Amino acid sequence: MALETIGAKVGSMAPDFTLAGSNGQNSLSDYFGKQNVVLYFMREFSCSFCQKHVAQLKQLYSTLQSHHTAVLVIGGGSREEAEQLTTKLQVPFPVLHDADREVYHRYGLEKVMFSLQRSGIIVVDRQGRVSYSHPTTIPIAGLDRAAFMSALENIP
Repeated sequence: MALETIGAKVGSMAPDFTLAGSNGQNSLSDYFGKQNVVLYFMREFSCSFCQKHVAQLKQLYSTLQSHHTAVLVIGGGSREEAEQLTTKLQVPFPVLHDADREVYHRYGLEKVMFSLQRSGIIVVDRQGRVSYSHPTTIPIAGLDRAAFMSALENIP
């Protein structure tokens, strides 16, 4: 059975998922009606640029919390790699693993030219709608802090 690519277009409902990670099972829908969610999709857990972006999200965490916003980091590796990253960076938010990249597929973050994994940041509001989406194949451009913070500030 082929998976449907739903994508993450601004204004559309965010595809729900449940993934295991550094703190157990996490479902996006658990946050609906309660908090906004920043989803950060890493290229790989070993990507140094992606790790820097996760560290930036850690620095922004108290500001994000003041905007009633949770953070979920998603990587394509194993649970062990997710736990290692959590320990290495001492992040206060879940780091989830999507070994089959099923969630990447649902969000339209496919590999380009069969080898370049897309990364991206997606902001989902409390109602489960995508309010910001920034996919990229260029690792250094994976986190546009000003743009996603502006999107958060404009959520009613």
